[in-house]
Amino acid sequence: MQLSLGNWVLEEALKQLTIWNTQGFNTKVSINIDSMQLNDPEFSQRVLSHLGDFTNVDPAQLELEILETNALEEIQNVSQLIEDLQSNDIQFALDDFGTGYSSMTFLKNLPATTIKIDQSFVRQMLFDSEQMIIVDSVINLSKRFGRTVLAEGVETELHGLFLSALGCEQAQGYGIAKPMPANEVLRWTQEWQCPTLWTQVRRLSPSEVDSLLLVVEHIGQCRALRIEHNHHTLRTTPFEKMDFINWFCSLASATDPRLHQINQQIPSEIESLRLALNHGQSCDDLAHQSNQIVANMLKVIFRDVDFELPSNCKMFEFD
Repeated sequence: MQLSLGNWVLEEALKQLTIWNTQGFNTKVSINIDSMQLNDPEFSQRVLSHLGDFTNVDPAQLELEILETNALEEIQNVSQLIEDLQSNDIQFALDDFGTGYSSMTFLKNLPATTIKIDQSFVRQMLFDSEQMIIVDSVINLSKRFGRTVLAEGVETELHGLFLSALGCEQAQGYGIAKPMPANEVLRWTQEWQCPTLWTQVRRLSPSEVDSLLLVVEHIGQCRALRIEHNHHTLRTTPFEKMDFINWFCSLASATDPRLHQINQQIPSEIESLRLALNHGQSCDDLAHQSNQIVANMLKVIFRDVDFELPSNCKMFEFD
């Protein structure tokens, strides 16, 4: 059943590529490959046979996506399969990267052209500095290995801004487009406009990335304050993580005095918000204050960009 379904998906993808090519829309289609297909000794020949039936399709327009977990047990066979089909110009992507048991092994031994960062890391990178560190590391590793890197789960304009600044130029997610019927794709490509912020931003330097990580940590701590406030468990002592934040600030090698100011400002801002909540300051005032702090910090980090925090974008709420 799985093999039959996989064959049907492959054939439908090639049919759709034929239609789009006829319309003058030359694009690439990615399809997921499951473990049964990977272990099928006839899979490679079957793919090539299907391609032979669709002469209007360039093999490079077909990309096969492999999940890390599906490649785990047969990594040598999967590596050989990829090499065989790549010799016929078929593309491969390693999907949901970072969620498997041996991500670094796959990056080294599987010659996939594209590495797709799992959406679980991308979605949380705006308020979880550890997730952002993972995303930044995968981007840099992928580039070191000569791979294209793509981020999954881009839901907002800020996700795209941060990713562009970290050096990731390809993405997918609801912030770009939601799933749609194939006959609507061509019109969408003609009407969609890339957010200006994404095209203006340059790749950040290491010291600027450090400062951005601290801003993300600030956002995360403020979200934690919100949760504690909503559950009436607001602490009366500083966050346990404040020692780490202060230590990280001391290491951040910001030669730019404006970045240095951000690095020094964040710990005190977090503590000021906690104390203000404990003293009964208005939640609305604090939410506005916190968003303004973040906006001002991001303006410094993205100084080459005409940056304004979108009016409907509230990084955190206190209600």
